[in-house]
Amino acid sequence: MKRKLTISMIILAALQFFAHPVFSQDIPVQLQQQLENFAHANEEETEDDAYWQQLEKFSRHPLNLNLADAEELKELGILNELQIENLLRYRNLFGKLVDVHELQAVPSWYPALIRRLMPFITIATAFTAKEGLAKRFRQGSHSFLLRVAQVLEKSKGFENPGAGTGYKGSPQKIVARYRYTYKNLLQFGWLGDKDAGESFFRGVQRYGFDFNSFHLFARKIGFVEALAVGDFTVNIGQGLIHWQSLSFKKSGETMAVKKQSPVLRPYNSAGEFNFHRGLGVTVRKKKIEVTGFISFRKLSANLEKGAAQHAVVSSFQTSGYHRTTAEIARKNVLAQFAAGAIARYKAAGWQLGINTVQYKFSIPVEKRDEPYNLHAIKGDDWSNYSFDYSYTHRNIHLFGEAAMDKNLHTAFINGCLISLDSRVDISFVHRRLAKEYQAMTASAFTENASPSNENGLYTGLSIRPAPCWKLDAFADIYQFPWLKYLVGAPSYGKEFFLQLTCTPDKKLEIQTRLTRSCRLADTPANTTVMNYLSAVQRTVWQIQTNYIMSTAFTFRSRLQLLWLNGNDKENGFSFYIDGIYKPSLKPFSFSVRLQYFETSGYNSRLYAYENDVLYSGGIPALFGTGYRYYLIIQTKPIKQLSLGLRYAATIYTSQSVIGTGLDQITGASKREIKVQLLYTF
Repeated sequence: MKRKLTISMIILAALQFFAHPVFSQDIPVQLQQQLENFAHANEEETEDDAYWQQLEKFSRHPLNLNLADAEELKELGILNELQIENLLRYRNLFGKLVDVHELQAVPSWYPALIRRLMPFITIATAFTAKEGLAKRFRQGSHSFLLRVAQVLEKSKGFENPGAGTGYKGSPQKIVARYRYTYKNLLQFGWLGDKDAGESFFRGVQRYGFDFNSFHLFARKIGFVEALAVGDFTVNIGQGLIHWQSLSFKKSGETMAVKKQSPVLRPYNSAGEFNFHRGLGVTVRKKKIEVTGFISFRKLSANLEKGAAQHAVVSSFQTSGYHRTTAEIARKNVLAQFAAGAIARYKAAGWQLGINTVQYKFSIPVEKRDEPYNLHAIKGDDWSNYSFDYSYTHRNIHLFGEAAMDKNLHTAFINGCLISLDSRVDISFVHRRLAKEYQAMTASAFTENASPSNENGLYTGLSIRPAPCWKLDAFADIYQFPWLKYLVGAPSYGKEFFLQLTCTPDKKLEIQTRLTRSCRLADTPANTTVMNYLSAVQRTVWQIQTNYIMSTAFTFRSRLQLLWLNGNDKENGFSFYIDGIYKPSLKPFSFSVRLQYFETSGYNSRLYAYENDVLYSGGIPALFGTGYRYYLIIQTKPIKQLSLGLRYAATIYTSQSVIGTGLDQITGASKREIKVQLLYTF
């Protein structure tokens, strides 16, 4: 034991000697809440880490607010459209900013918002130099990331590797990524991903990773605003016909209801479904901007025999898992061709856009013959068209999109952001989506996962009565004219939200929030001939604190309670404390969490964002009764090298089996270890 302690002290002394600060990945609380809502709605965590990459990029190369245009300000993911327009107008009226404190004079900007932006922005003298192509390729930075994670317990899928129904590969999850970047003007790279259970340099993957992604993305080359080669995402309007980047909906940021993103964005995340592979380009001539893209790629899908006994696609496989014989057989069986065009007219304070997306499939799509699939996409081709707009007049911003699909079914979404006072903001979103309307790759501000079969009205309110107080509230009332999965009749629902944030000083933030929703669902215990719906009410209350005890140590805690009243009553409880130690000018940092949770079942599951190694974040679904803890150690022994280690464990006190199917673990604990290396040069 003494020898181990001596070795540890030598290592610590060495780390102190090579004192290179560790990059801190601090995710705003508002983003954490949005990610938790995303995980609850989709019952899975996202693999799209583009936002983390953006934060890291702006941390290393802060955005100059004296030079940034509207598209670059949107990439921050923190400002709403009204705040962006107000900054641009302020700059036009009064000239370049001279000090960061001047931002408080910009309408709808407030101290807490400015503090949130501080790590990612700068106020510098506006100076532009010619950025030639040769300079972009020579003076950028390279980075290589390698991440390996593994659950230490052996699940059922790994017990008999030679069995036909088991996993074919090893239990490690591996991500490797190389990336070259020059400011916000040039980026190219490669990503390889292997999920746990997939083969690696053996079997069906003799050449390495199950998923490989390549991309090259350039901005501002003469009249070419953006050029994408390889893998990229396309985001159009308000998401009614096409949106592929990470998309958030209702949250504590009640004014963040408008979708904002450049049309083309580079893609180098581990998700294997929601992106295009091909060529995209945006050109601009004065006030007119035109984007076109073309894509061809193969998708994993379930194939069945259709009505004419020919093979049809019954569903798309979006998980990216190719671990078993059945999953491998579904890999890349469908060829998809996609093309689209977006034309925008941009003027001071307003813009108009006309958009179209076309798809062609090598095998016809025909969903299973279920009532809720009556209006689903069908056939070997699909198309969508839309018109979108935005307009700003003083303290009012209007936006919306009107869309139509191949069969002429329509969808409309319209919204409004209003700054009633320097301390009061209000937002509205109205949507009316025909039950027959369908889109292949879409994500709008709706209750449904995809924009279809919904009518609703959202109203949000944000009040800042005093510098240290902020009140956010929203009400959303909606109805579904047609059936849904597990909802065998037209239905309706409503959701109410109230959040109070107190920031008495720069060191302490206390936030409490209450969410109550009610919606209709099938009655599981029903034994009558006719099915009927019953109301399910879900209430969640939480209080969260964030206390900066010193320049090095931060303390966080959260108490969360849940009540579920429906066919079966369920309750949930969770409490955690975090300790984060990040000494300045030191080559290491530590983060630890201790959490207790207790829920009646899966329906009363709770989510809590977890810190992780750089570019990664966890949001596990916790249900049952047990404890969870994790420890993260990050160090930077030399300037170019960052190392991260994460150990997490969940210990259940009321069960001896964890998970289901091939992921089932015999035992009461589940432990995971993750190691990451990041080398920049």
